[in-house]
Amino acid sequence: MTELAGRDSAFRWAHDYLGPAPQLADIEAALDGATDLIVEHPRGRDALCARMLDLLCSGRVVGLFQGRSEFGPRALGHRSILADPRRERMRDWINARIKERDWFHPLAPIVAEERAAQYFDLQANSPFMQFTAPVRSSMMPLLAAATHVNGTARVQTVGPADDPLLRALLAGFEVRTGVPVLLNTSLRGEVSGEVSGNAGPLVETPQEAVAAFRHLQLHGLAMPPYLLTKKHEPALPA
Repeated sequence: MTELAGRDSAFRWAHDYLGPAPQLADIEAALDGATDLIVEHPRGRDALCARMLDLLCSGRVVGLFQGRSEFGPRALGHRSILADPRRERMRDWINARIKERDWFHPLAPIVAEERAAQYFDLQANSPFMQFTAPVRSSMMPLLAAATHVNGTARVQTVGPADDPLLRALLAGFEVRTGVPVLLNTSLRGEVSGEVSGNAGPLVETPQEAVAAFRHLQLHGLAMPPYLLTKKHEPALPA
């Protein structure tokens, strides 16, 4: 319990998803005429999650555009790029091929809140990716792409009452791999008329998301209720 203006307050900030929510009509308009893409329409969240996991577990990199965009902290699972954290080369590949930046930049892990302490020396929940915590030494081999050179990671925790799709993805990834953690970085948009992996703001509209997907070497883009892949798929991470 905190005190504000002499009065007790139990208010706690719950999420940073403060941007406008995309409308289905705008998503479908962005996909109209997209003959260069394969547009799937999985029937329900579980089916969409299963298809995303198929891609992630096969070493592919998947964008996620869903709901209202993040305001302030970036890449909290609504405008994100997700990948398998176990593959050490994944960090280098994403930095070079997608983010177009130096190899040493860290990528963040996203983890189910109740499993975070098993993988990170984290003293509190971190729903806004605000804290850096040591990765437990026994878990470093399982989080090779999400562990910085100094043995730490900037962690996002996802609690039981948080985003349902993120929770389902983390649970499904654990079922398939034994690891309840995904690699997470921001899905960026346009700068000066050109799409950039690193320099631009988060994508805001469905049109921006589809443009970024076309330009970046992503293998899939989940834009509920649709999943996009490319007829000419980029090379897989080494």
